[in-house]
Amino acid sequence: MLATSPALVDLIRQLESTPEKHTGMFNKVLQAIQGSKTAIETLLETIQMVMELLRADHTKLAERVDKVESSLTSVQPSLVAIQEQLKLLQTEVCDLKARVEDLEGHSKCNTIGFLGFIDRVEVPNMNWLSQMVLVVSNGPG
Repeated sequence: MLATSPALVDLIRQLESTPEKHTGMFNKVLQAIQGSKTAIETLLETIQMVMELLRADHTKLAERVDKVESSLTSVQPSLVAIQEQLKLLQTEVCDLKARVEDLEGHSKCNTIGFLGFIDRVEVPNMNWLSQMVLVVSNGPG
């Protein structure tokens, strides 16, 4: 990395040609190399800190994933049981609706004896029947 820097390559060539004249330049090159080394070490430390933070985040994320997966495995049987109960309740509701419709059908058509005649009369509710009996027993008007 340092050898590819054009400024350093020029300085190294000048030092090789006349080393005794360029002692000051040699010191500059040495300082540049030490500065680069320090910068690289600082960058490496920063990268290591970032890696440690990423590992910690990865660990936390893995723990969260494990927790969610364990929650899902504990919830799934409950969901299956709830679905089965809902199916049973739906069946029960259908049965009850059929019974109500059957009872409504029977209550609408009742046999009433009136003056010796038996007629099939549709009775909307029992209140109507009691009013009819009251009118018949009291007579008209």
